[in-house]
Amino acid sequence: MVAGMMQSDGQPTAWTIYFVVDNADTTFAETIAKGAKELLPPSDISNTSRFALLTDPQGAAFGILQPLPMEDGSTSGRSFDQAGMGMGNLNKIITTNPLGAMEF
Repeated sequence: MVAGMMQSDGQPTAWTIYFVVDNADTTFAETIAKGAKELLPPSDISNTSRFALLTDPQGAAFGILQPLPMEDGSTSGRSFDQAGMGMGNLNKIITTNPLGAMEF
């Protein structure tokens, strides 16, 4: 599994980058405190991960994703292997405020 899909709630159709985090709830709170806006609060995905959707202070959407342990104790590692087929290896933000984006 290297991609997902969900119904839009008014957002434009787009691909979204997800950053893997150790704790989705903590990272969500810290990111909001730094000026991010909530699109979707932390939620579980079928016992495989916990995720949230946000925008940075300039309005660019992104997600955070916390892999959850599988029944065998491993994480859903194949989904996060950048060397795997279909995985993104370059991400770029285009912004009118590069310094603000770097600070965030």
